[in-house]
Amino acid sequence: MKNFKYKLQRFMYGRYGVDAMYRLLLVITVLLMIANLIRPHIALWIASLFVFVLAIFRTFSKNIVRRRKENQVYLSIRHKLFGFIPKMTKRFKERKTHIYKKCPNCHATLRLKKIKGTHFVDCPKCFNEFSVRVK
Repeated sequence: MKNFKYKLQRFMYGRYGVDAMYRLLLVITVLLMIANLIRPHIALWIASLFVFVLAIFRTFSKNIVRRRKENQVYLSIRHKLFGFIPKMTKRFKERKTHIYKKCPNCHATLRLKKIKGTHFVDCPKCFNEFSVRVK
């Protein structure tokens, strides 16, 4: 067993390996296979096979720089599409103790404690002072 692990490590040396895009490609492969089970069609089977081969190719590729760039593009697109979800979750959890206001000068979002009354706030980005009324 030790010999097998050593050979596998030696084989994978210099290869790209698994990343976020690989996981996405595997999910797409599984979804295409499930769709093929529900409504069999040769195009679905070929598409799932193509996506799976692409995922395996990326894993064993020695062109690490290119695979890293591909993954970075995927991660930036994913962040643009779904990056707001953690912010909104945090805001929802803190809805009873904090409020969020935008600076009228630089439009930075400020997190303020929910204390009733009118308060003067200094923006940490542009150092603009403005008043905020909390109900």
